[in-house]
Amino acid sequence: MDVVRGVDHNGGMTRRKSDRARVNLPTTVEGETYQLSELEDLIPVRIVRIGEIFQRIAAAAFERFGLRVTDLRILNALHANEQISVAEISRRARVDKAWISRLVRELEEKALVARTPDPTDSRAMLVSLTPAGRRMQEDILPLARAHETEALAGIDRALLVSMLDRFETSSAALLDGMD
Repeated sequence: MDVVRGVDHNGGMTRRKSDRARVNLPTTVEGETYQLSELEDLIPVRIVRIGEIFQRIAAAAFERFGLRVTDLRILNALHANEQISVAEISRRARVDKAWISRLVRELEEKALVARTPDPTDSRAMLVSLTPAGRRMQEDILPLARAHETEALAGIDRALLVSMLDRFETSSAALLDGMD
């Protein structure tokens, strides 16, 4: 079969529905059996797709602040903490430590974070938000909340959060078991 593919406006590949991988898998979750006709029906695939949508929303919305999505992940990791190491930021953001180090230096140049030597480890640096970084978070939060509210229209937020917490815990355990 000839496959017709195109390029979307952001350079990504587009696919026709008939071009998707077809499977017919019986799946059982908590005693309920159902059929999956496509790989795209899998919950993890759908969550990744939703994550990509929100990443594009965030990139467009927070561009005016001069921040990238990964910058936001760093600022979020620092939000509730006085000082944490680059390694801890990397772990929480699930981003490579070398990449985090480079981005932290850039955020430091923008005066959004400060780095100080770790008194217990001469090789490590501790990172904290500056007052300007905290103000930036305060400016961003209402916009992020508005996007969430619009996306969750008609959805029970508490129930969704509960289900996502369970899914994140079981997914992290699965990942840990693969190491």
